[in-house]
Amino acid sequence: MSDEAPLSPVRDLSTDSLRVRLDPRGAMIAAVQTPDRNGTFGDVCLRLDDAVSLGNGSNFGATVGRFANRIGGGTFVLDGQTYTLEQNNGPNNLHSAPANLGQRPWSELGHDLASVAYEIATADGEAGFPGTLTCRCTYTVDGNELRIDYEARVSDRPTIVNLTNHAYWNLTDAVNPPLVHEHAVQIEADSVLVPDESVCPTGEIVPVAGTAFDFREPRSLGETWEDQPGYDHCFVLRGGETAEPRLAAVATSAASGRTMTVLTTQPGVQFYMANHFGGEAENGGFDRFRGFCFEAQRFPDGPNHAHFPSCRLDPGDVYRQTTIHRFTVES
Repeated sequence: MSDEAPLSPVRDLSTDSLRVRLDPRGAMIAAVQTPDRNGTFGDVCLRLDDAVSLGNGSNFGATVGRFANRIGGGTFVLDGQTYTLEQNNGPNNLHSAPANLGQRPWSELGHDLASVAYEIATADGEAGFPGTLTCRCTYTVDGNELRIDYEARVSDRPTIVNLTNHAYWNLTDAVNPPLVHEHAVQIEADSVLVPDESVCPTGEIVPVAGTAFDFREPRSLGETWEDQPGYDHCFVLRGGETAEPRLAAVATSAASGRTMTVLTTQPGVQFYMANHFGGEAENGGFDRFRGFCFEAQRFPDGPNHAHFPSCRLDPGDVYRQTTIHRFTVES
């Protein structure tokens, strides 16, 4: 899309139990409202005051890629060629900056009462990545579900792809969010990737049993606080990558009664608790631990670990990913 092209409008989708606002800037989830146990609708997705700010470093609600998460050392090798990227997160490249698709306007392909589809293209060699890549992101609301379908194609030479959504959730109150400690979290993972001091995977995969990373059964985040004050870890979902979405994670607010269930086709989910927030204006004035992310994706630093799920995309092939957020409420 040309930088001079007119910006597509913000779209509102709704059902009796779900209200969603979508913005083309970053193919962004700008707002989500669901009812609490009293039937009162409220925001559950953290957002900036204008709900549409492009270029915010924390990627509020944005579709991030070409390669979401970290690439260690800002380098990877593909077919014997080394590609060098910007080191924008310590020694690593994070979210493909400066080519992060969540920091750019997408073109609207079409919309109806239940869905909006966006598309964006990025050039061969941009920010060091190979291949001319076209990505599509389609949001659909159906009853109490928000479904996100991704597709990507490369036209000229092999590349790497890893797309996800970077929404921050607080199921109690996302306008004046309290600490997320009262949320109970369950993650369908028996193991987790081990990060180094720069939060990039070492390549080691370890069991969660008996550790602060054991969310195989629902646990209050407050209960884990002494052992692990904050998370920014990729959990290895059971079953690897799947053709159809299956259960990945569940979060419940005891205060509001709201539950969010995440289903995905992806092999991993990055559980992140806004650890870097500190009340900055660019972060909406939110303090740390006021929201959490379930970023369904392939593994961070995947190109540099042969035993991780492949993130390679060749011309003629199609990258596909589906993630569903289902909202329910306990009486």
